[in-house]
Parts: sequence; C-alpha cells; structure tokens
Amino acid sequence: MSSNTHGALQKAKKSFQTLFEQAADGILIGNTEGKIIDANTSICEMTGYEKKELIGNNIMILFTKEELKKKPLEYEQLNAGKSVLRERKILKKDGKEIYVEMNTKKVADGRLQAYIRDITDRVKAQKKINEKNCELIKTRKNLETSNAQLLQLNKQLEEQKAELIRAKEKAEESDKLKSNFLANMSHEIRTPMNGIIGFAKLLENPGLSGERHQDFVRIIVQSGKRMLNIINDLIDISRIESGYTNLQKMNTDINKILLEHYEFFKYEAEAKNIKLNIHLEEPHKELILYTDPAKLTQILNNLLKNAIKFTNEGQIDFGYKKKNKRFLFFVKDTGIGIEHQMQNKIFERFRQVNMDSARPYEGTGLGLAISKAFIQMMGGSIYVDSEPGKGSVFSFTLPVENPVAEKNQE
Repeated sequence: MSSNTHGALQKAKKSFQTLFEQAADGILIGNTEGKIIDANTSICEMTGYEKKELIGNNIMILFTKEELKKKPLEYEQLNAGKSVLRERKILKKDGKEIYVEMNTKKVADGRLQAYIRDITDRVKAQKKINEKNCELIKTRKNLETSNAQLLQLNKQLEEQKAELIRAKEKAEESDKLKSNFLANMSHEIRTPMNGIIGFAKLLENPGLSGERHQDFVRIIVQSGKRMLNIINDLIDISRIESGYTNLQKMNTDINKILLEHYEFFKYEAEAKNIKLNIHLEEPHKELILYTDPAKLTQILNNLLKNAIKFTNEGQIDFGYKKKNKRFLFFVKDTGIGIEHQMQNKIFERFRQVNMDSARPYEGTGLGLAISKAFIQMMGGSIYVDSEPGKGSVFSFTLPVENPVAEKNQE
C-alpha cells in the first residue's frame, strides 16, 4: 500500500471517528450476538455509563427483563439484513428509565449498528396528550349523558306542561259546563214550578168548568213529574259522585221489564207519529238475569226518553240480544243524530249536545252520565253509534250472572 493511500485511509478513519463521537444520537456498534464493540459519547451521556463500562458488555445491560420479554431483540431479522425500528425503554446506570427510538441494522462489515435517540420528552408529551384526550373523551361522554338527561328532563317538563295545560283546559271546561248546567237547571226548575204555581192559581177561579179544571190538574201533575225527575237526577248524580250508590241485585225477568217499557212509551211515541218496535228473544218465556232491576229500568227509561225526544219522524227499535255470555241491550232511533266529535262527550256529567239555555229540548243533561255510571257499576259498558240526520244507536252490555235460587233470596 502506498503512503498516499495509507494517508487517505487514516484521514477517512479519523473523519469517521470524529463524526461518530460528535453525533447527536447515541450510537452502539456490536457483533451479531449483541456484544458491544464501540459506543459514542452521546450514548454514554444518555445512559450514564462510561465507554469502558459499555464496551465488552452485551447490549442487554441497557434493558430490564420485562422490557426484553415485551420487546425482544430481533437478531434473526437483523442478521437476515432487515432494519428494525422500535421504541424501547432503556435502563440507565442510575436505575432510571428513559424512552428511546432505536434503529438497528447490519452494516457492510457484518457488525450490527444501532442509532439511539432519546424521545422521553416526546413520549411524556404524548402521554399527556393521550391523558388529555381521555379526559376530553370522558368529559364528552359526561356531557352527552348530561345532555341526554337534560333532553329527558325537558321532555318530562314539556309533558308536565302539556298535562297542566290539559288540566287547566279541563278545569275551565268543567267550570263552563257547571255554569251552563246551573243556568240550564235554573231554567228547568223554573218551567215546571211556574206551571205548578200558575195553574194552581187558575184552579182558584170558582167559574172554572170541569173540563178546564181537569186540563189544569193534568198540567200540574205533568209539571210535578218533571220536577220530580229533575230532583231524582240530582240525587242520583250526587250519590254517584259521593260513592253512596249501591247495587240491589236480584232475579230479574228481562222480557217483563222491556214489555212494561213498551206499554209505557208507545203512547208517547204515537203522539209524535213515531213507530215503537220491541225486539225480544222468546218473548213468551221468562228470561231471568241476576241484576239490579231498578237501575236497569232507569237506564232504559233514560235511553227511550232521549230517543223519543230527539226523533221527529220514523221509528224507534229497542230490545236485547244474548251474546257471548253477555246481554246486549239497544235503543235505535231515526232522530237528529249526534256529531262525531260529541259522541264521547255526551256521557260526561252536565254535558248536553246543545248547551244553549234557549235549546229546544228540555232535560238536565245528567241522564246519560247516570246511565253510564250504573252500567259500569253492574260490570257493563255503554256505546253510541250515530250519524247526524240519520239517527243514533245506543247500546250497552251487562254480564250474564246465574240466577240465585229462591231459598238464597229469603
């Protein structure tokens, strides 16, 4: 080798050594088994070891057993010519751990060369970022939960608000109904009272003929009955609302009750040119139902009175059918009918289709409410099917209960 060549090699070697020692990253050079052959100043400063403490030792001196178990040194890949880039924890001489980025590869002369960069600050910063992210995620979840709770609370408040509005409207409507009821009741009471008092005074006329006398007596009796009906309705609704109404069940002949109603109402119907038809199953036999006959009679009275009152022409059919262990009673008319929106309201207390005090039909507006209450007490239900101008069908069911033996009734 010439002196010039030797000088150039020495110069290159010296230049490499200078770069090796002055490199900012730590550099370790070792054999294929991990034994350290050389180390630069940066790795010594990074680990706290002197160069003489590192050279001759295996690189494993820089790692804990747990770290090597978690991230083993990959000699097979390195010896196969592959570069390995890993983030690892290095154990310093003083026992502290630092995070490094370690890039290891096999160089041309067959040795292994590792470039090691301290990334402890970066890892700590990333950890803080991750912790902040976790906190943000947790905060977001808490906010989402709180938002969902607020939405639910808001929904509940809206529902409560709507319920309060409905209650307020219902209370206002109830007050209006009661006011109208009292006004109508005043009219209803005054009319028969005026009839009774007025015609009673006319009876004092000594020159009154016998025929006129009988007419006046008849009007007084009719007015008295109307007054009595008003008082009975008020007593019934008062007992229902106070819970003092009781059932008096007994063996009741359904056919007999309906025939009595037919005989009683047919003259009133004929007076308005209305045909009254009765429909019975086996009319010539007793059909016994264990129920309250007085309340059943009152329900049928209310429904038939309404049918005659609101029918000006045509016919009224009433009767019953036995169906699925229940009796289905019905009253069907060809009267004025009921608007659809009013069909559920007519069973309310104090409610009438026409609430005007100058309405053409008399009545307290309690009959259907009383009937519904009695039917429900007896275990049944009441329904209406109506079309304005074509008529109405009122029907109600009562459960079939076995007749009680006579000896049990004593």
